[in-house]
Amino acid sequence: MEDVIVWGPSGDEIFTATTAFKWLIAVWQFLHLDHDSNFYVANCVDWIVNNINSVRGILFAVTCWTIWKSRNSLIFQNKRWTTWQIINQVNILSNDVINTLQQPTQPRMGRNVSWDPPTFPFVKLNTDGSSIGNPGDSGYGGIIRDLAGNMLTAFSGECGTTSSLKAKLLAIYYGLRTAWDNGYTHVLCESDSTLALHLI
Repeated sequence: MEDVIVWGPSGDEIFTATTAFKWLIAVWQFLHLDHDSNFYVANCVDWIVNNINSVRGILFAVTCWTIWKSRNSLIFQNKRWTTWQIINQVNILSNDVINTLQQPTQPRMGRNVSWDPPTFPFVKLNTDGSSIGNPGDSGYGGIIRDLAGNMLTAFSGECGTTSSLKAKLLAIYYGLRTAWDNGYTHVLCESDSTLALHLI
């Protein structure tokens, strides 16, 4: 006979909203998630907007999410969370959210970035490469400019799944190749990766 997941809190092992309510009421009561008068009448968006910035709203949202996680754990991994495991997880996550929201945000610091032109007879090659993940989907690109800052040519490409460093190295390689193919033999190369430049 094949194993099947059953709903333990009910007598016939079948899930019902009533038995789920009985199972969750202990969590709800312990966390003091009493509802106000507009709990049942506000639409979902209004309810979230009105409550998410309060401790009660955060606690409610984290509790719903934790209950959903416990439900998925039971269905997909056959692991049942106890009421106390749910409550403990709600407390930990709620405290993390509240502490994160209470931290002052750091203002973004502006940074001036300047481009220094090359001297005659050089052109300047600026390159970059990046990956989404390390390793991950990667790409590279660059631009070649003259001493007045005019763009002479540009290039870009994909390099499959690789590291960010390899993408930066490929950017330098293809940049130098592009410069050579276009007749530029005096090339200054700039990259945001000191390591990539040292490896050449």
